[in-house]
Amino acid sequence: MKFRLTTFIAYSVTGLLGALVIANKPAQAATMSLSDLEKPGASLTEGPLVYSGFTYSATSSTSGYTPISPSAINVSTLSTVDGPGLEITGGFNGPSDGPADLVLTYNVQDTVGSIKDFQLSFDATADGNKVPGTAIDETVYSVGSIKPIGEASVTPGIPTDFKAANLTSPQSSVTVKKDISLAPNGRFSIIDQAYSTHPDPTAVPEPSSVLSPLVFGALFGGYTLMRKRKQKMLLNLGRKA
Repeated sequence: MKFRLTTFIAYSVTGLLGALVIANKPAQAATMSLSDLEKPGASLTEGPLVYSGFTYSATSSTSGYTPISPSAINVSTLSTVDGPGLEITGGFNGPSDGPADLVLTYNVQDTVGSIKDFQLSFDATADGNKVPGTAIDETVYSVGSIKPIGEASVTPGIPTDFKAANLTSPQSSVTVKKDISLAPNGRFSIIDQAYSTHPDPTAVPEPSSVLSPLVFGALFGGYTLMRKRKQKMLLNLGRKA
């Protein structure tokens, strides 16, 4: 009986340690090209947020200018201290002798709570200098509505290349519109975006809410492993007989 109890405890501890490792394993960032995200049904997920319904357009009055294509833009999930978000990367370059305008839209759905606010930043430069006229004007809407519930603009320079804005009311789903203005010779390569949600997915859960299922899983795992070992021993004894 003592052997069985000791073995059971050993297997249970092993199961608990394994469960803790799995529970604390960090999520891997996912990356897709914007051209793939424009396809019907395509989406990215980070924490409780699902990003979908991507659209992209580019216009310029400059002859011969070719704006960056969706296939050259990557969208990656992002985990920040402010909440889950996205990182958008690519060679966003303005014409040499005129402005260009790019528009990117997508939907954000919170699958467990609501979105309270958003943060936005980018790295706009031109020949090593900050260039006025390059900016991102961001507008957030309730899905299906044309009435803004949140707005922010970022322009080159510190601290104006970062902005945070509250929504007028928490939303389970929103539509985000980024109006990107590129000045002549203006360029940038990174847009970072994060959202604060409620309940906060980065908050530390109560110990009981984490340990209870882990302890149960460890005990069950220990019992299962001990039972399999016993069956194996009986099978070996039968073969010897």
